Amino acid sequence: VVVYQLVAELDVGINFTQRERLGLEYNKGQRKLLEAVIAHRSLQAAFLTGQLQDEMQMVNTRKQVSAIIAEVDEIEKRFNNTLSTAANWELIKRDWSQIDDSLDAVSSLKQHSDLIEQILEQIAHVGDTSNMILDPELDAYHLLDTLITKLPGAIEGTARAREVGIAKRGRQLSATETAKLMFLYDQIGARITAISRARHVVFKHNPALKTKLKAPARNSLNSTQEFVELINPDTFSSVSFHSESFPPPGSRAIAEQFKLYDAIVPAVDELLQNRIDNYNWRKYRAITFTLLVLLMNAGIYLSLSRNSIRRRQAEQAVRQAEEQYRCIFENSTEGIFQTTADGQFISVNPALIKIYGYDSAEDLITSLGNVKHQLYVDPTQRDRFVKLVALFNRIEAFESQVYRKDGTKIWISESAAAVRDPQGNLVSYVGTVQDISDRIRIEEERQRVAE
Repeated sequence: VVVYQLVAELDVGINFTQRERLGLEYNKGQRKLLEAVIAHRSLQAAFLTGQLQDEMQMVNTRKQVSAIIAEVDEIEKRFNNTLSTAANWELIKRDWSQIDDSLDAVSSLKQHSDLIEQILEQIAHVGDTSNMILDPELDAYHLLDTLITKLPGAIEGTARAREVGIAKRGRQLSATETAKLMFLYDQIGARITAISRARHVVFKHNPALKTKLKAPARNSLNSTQEFVELINPDTFSSVSFHSESFPPPGSRAIAEQFKLYDAIVPAVDELLQNRIDNYNWRKYRAITFTLLVLLMNAGIYLSLSRNSIRRRQAEQAVRQAEEQYRCIFENSTEGIFQTTADGQFISVNPALIKIYGYDSAEDLITSLGNVKHQLYVDPTQRDRFVKLVALFNRIEAFESQVYRKDGTKIWISESAAAVRDPQGNLVSYVGTVQDISDRIRIEEERQRVAE
């Protein structure tokens, strides 16, 4: 019972963290959309005030927004509303379709800003529905909170302040616009202060993250602070907003803020994946312990079989152990298997049947007579598996590409141990299988982007 409860708790942790990774992936699309819509708003403001003559820049940015929307549509299909994003996403698409390039500057600014507010709300909504805002670890929590609330708000505040300067270049600021800049000054200042505090907490809790995040965090905070000083209500003058040098500091700050976002995402994703790996390793140890208990109980049964009373006691102990193991075996979210020494499946649990796409245990066992050539995409992986287990008596997180029943390919991570008889001869393998296709795909996409 204790082992079952432990495995159940670990499964809860795995599912919780996997959901966080889904939210992280979904919000990457929203981050790209946020950047493109902010750029379109800036270009349209410049065009409508006569500062931009080439309308093609706006046209190209509009195409970019449409392409990003198509990408997010694909994510929506793949996630199948797992994070309850569909309704908000339809509103975002509707608001974008209603952006009118022929409107006056004030109306255009409002349309764009309302759309950006919807995007920010979607990012925050995903933070709630994906568990990211509830992360239990101090470093991951502060990084995720920065991605969900602090940084997007700072980016939009900086962009709004920049738009005021672009729209009013060469003109006197009204009292309303001055008040707006004063509000943005306080808002952006509060955001970067919160980001700076979060940075110190993260680095103190996890010094290893300094290598990845120290430079982008410093560049983002410094460039944003430089821009914020331009709108400091205690020091600014109208010259600050009329000069040709005003937009570049704002654009630099926004660019560095997005760079910080892009640096945090893989760092926190690695933290989450490491946590999942740790949960899986603890599960593997618990399940392996249970299997060993079964073998020990079988030995007890044999040693006590001469005595009828003791035999009945042993039989009862074995039955109880088998029931506990069966409960874990049937309900685990990870695939569990036992194979002969030459790779013939002896037993498989429902999770493994689902991972490999078979209809039943009998279907899988009878169909996969030669795992080396029928299961592994690269048959030499089976040879490596056998050699590693022979050397170390166990193997952990062994990654391979395999075929499902329908011929599609997936990536799996296997952890297994050798079962030997008293003479040390290999009798069978027992182990677990996890489908890691999503993780591999995300890593490949990240690599393509980096290249």
